Amino acid sequence: MGRPVMHYSGNEPWNAARPGRRPLPPPPHGMPVRQVTYTLPPMAERQRLRHEFNKVARKAFLEWLAAHRRPQLIAAGMDEAQIDAMVRDGNAPPGWNVHHKLPLGGGGDNAMSNLVVIREAPHVALHQFLFPQIKHLQEGQSTRAFLPVPDGMIFPPPPNLKPAPAPPRRQGPTLRLAF
Repeated sequence: MGRPVMHYSGNEPWNAARPGRRPLPPPPHGMPVRQVTYTLPPMAERQRLRHEFNKVARKAFLEWLAAHRRPQLIAAGMDEAQIDAMVRDGNAPPGWNVHHKLPLGGGGDNAMSNLVVIREAPHVALHQFLFPQIKHLQEGQSTRAFLPVPDGMIFPPPPNLKPAPAPPRRQGPTLRLAF
């Protein structure tokens, strides 16, 4: 059973809050939309977080998914060889990306709860939805933005499977990795 087809009028909350501007496209694949305060951090902070993501966080997230969500990854369309390669290489399989639910450029971090493995087409559409709202920001500036936020850790979610339990939450401060 597929996801429901949704029709949009252009009068949705994310467009009503933008009078006089070109309407935003519908969110990709019926993804939930949340209003957030999007703050552009300094370039040095964004580069540090991106480096941490590229060197450690993406691989750790994919390894965790492979160990704890293998049936869901298979149900979402990955095969065993792709999952094994993702663990070995630390990269998502072709046609998939690891995405920050709240982007690093908007104040997000590399916590596992902020990451999702997502098909390439909805990932591109998600960024096309967000970009017109934030393209004017300079470092340190904030705006209220409507952000499509995929639920869970795999998007689109695998059909016909019970939701898996959430990963364990860390107690105390967020782990910071030094390089």
